[in-house]
Amino acid sequence: MSEVTTITTTTAGGRKLSFTTTPDEYGRVVYAVEGIGTFTIQPANRYVRDEPSVQVVFGLLEGQIRYFYNEELPDRPVICQVELGGAPTFRPSQMDPKRPYGWMTVRRAAGGRAPEATAKRTADVVHALVNHWQAREDLDELIGYQDWHLAPGRRAGHLQQIKRLTDEVEKLLAQLADQHRGLAVQRAILGDTTPAEEVGPFPDPATRDGRAILSLRQHLVDMAPEADDELPGADVVQVLARWFASMNVPLPAEE
Repeated sequence: MSEVTTITTTTAGGRKLSFTTTPDEYGRVVYAVEGIGTFTIQPANRYVRDEPSVQVVFGLLEGQIRYFYNEELPDRPVICQVELGGAPTFRPSQMDPKRPYGWMTVRRAAGGRAPEATAKRTADVVHALVNHWQAREDLDELIGYQDWHLAPGRRAGHLQQIKRLTDEVEKLLAQLADQHRGLAVQRAILGDTTPAEEVGPFPDPATRDGRAILSLRQHLVDMAPEADDELPGADVVQVLARWFASMNVPLPAEE
């Protein structure tokens, strides 16, 4: 990952652009542009849209992957005598080399938007660099490096959301169980013996038994469409075995 390559290309605006590219261990590519400065390019928001976004960091970004770039980065680009700052994120299909508006915000390092001439020149440069980045033969490998480094944080985020949603579901299920119990009381008071349209006795998710029954029911529901509404006997046995295990009910050993 230490190979440095020098490239000379012509931008859409007809300007010559010379730069070196240096991939790093975090899946980023550092573009050092002659006479301008450094742009660090990496994929972004890969799981948000059908078309992955790209992030262009104005300056040399090193170390662990970060989503926020508030600190001053070394070798920030200087275009039309304006030092750039920030890290715009956009979809490559939105790029327009003639105008940055609508797909990229170009800001001064000192704060505030860059002048129009600077923004247009930056759009031309970024367009050329991102096109080169997209055409790299090792792009999939670089994305894999980034995914590996981001996986621990993403895993923690998923676990946090799973816990939050599980807590919310358990509260809703408990409320639903209360409503079913209340319905049963009212039906008994009225002596209502007609078949009810509603679901019958509802497991109480506040108990271990209730959670196990709900889990079993969901397993069977999930399996039915795959089996054309007829569950193979072997699959049902496996589901029941897992259910009994969750209930701490020992099963006889197979002969």
